[in-house]
Amino acid sequence: MPTSTLDEIPAGLLLLGLTLLLLGASEVGRWLARRSRAKEESKDHTNVLLGALLALLGLMLAFSFSIVEARYEARKQLVLKEANAIGTTWLRAGLVSTPDGARLRELLREYVASRTPGSGEHYSEALARSEELHAEMWTTVTRIANDDTRSITWLIIGSVNEIMELHEERVAISLYYRLPQPILWTMLMVAALALLVQGFSTGLGGFRTLVPTLALVVAIAAVMWLILELDEPWQRLAEINQQALVDVEETMSGRGPGSR
Repeated sequence: MPTSTLDEIPAGLLLLGLTLLLLGASEVGRWLARRSRAKEESKDHTNVLLGALLALLGLMLAFSFSIVEARYEARKQLVLKEANAIGTTWLRAGLVSTPDGARLRELLREYVASRTPGSGEHYSEALARSEELHAEMWTTVTRIANDDTRSITWLIIGSVNEIMELHEERVAISLYYRLPQPILWTMLMVAALALLVQGFSTGLGGFRTLVPTLALVVAIAAVMWLILELDEPWQRLAEINQQALVDVEETMSGRGPGSR
């Protein structure tokens, strides 16, 4: 399963690391200014460059956030679509009087439970089990089609096929349609350069602006951290709401308000 190195870092540690990285860049810039031959008169020119870098950083942050936010929204919509497809297949399978109808319902019960892995540790396992259940469900509907030629049989086949297609969409968006690595590392580089120039500017003035610098560092680090969190295959903090699938699972078990 393709993942990024940053996916393995705990959320709190990732935020702290980004904060320390940017704060360190600012301190390096201040240290360079104090040891350079640049005069304080050059501070205005430095501030112009700082403004350009911060504007570029803001553009990259907005662009990156729009990518991960659209992906996050698509993942939420797919959960609802998949829940509806599984629920529809469940109801249609109940119209099949042969044992294969009951077997298909059993497979759907297990399938919906595998669609809500609790963490990244169980993601690969749930993904593999989903693929196995696809094969079993398709084998079952094939037997239904051989024994029953009613129109409901073709509707069941279409429903199972839709479940498989939605599975592929969820996997593709979760694992493969992520923020491109060049954009991610360029964003980190521009942020570090902006804080480097900011530290250089304050160093030219011979004073330390700790509170404003810390506020800027934390703000930038927090936005970058949020982008990285939304870009993960599994959400650690901004978790995708799985209630639609939970409701379907409860209905199948006879616990939900819409159980049949």
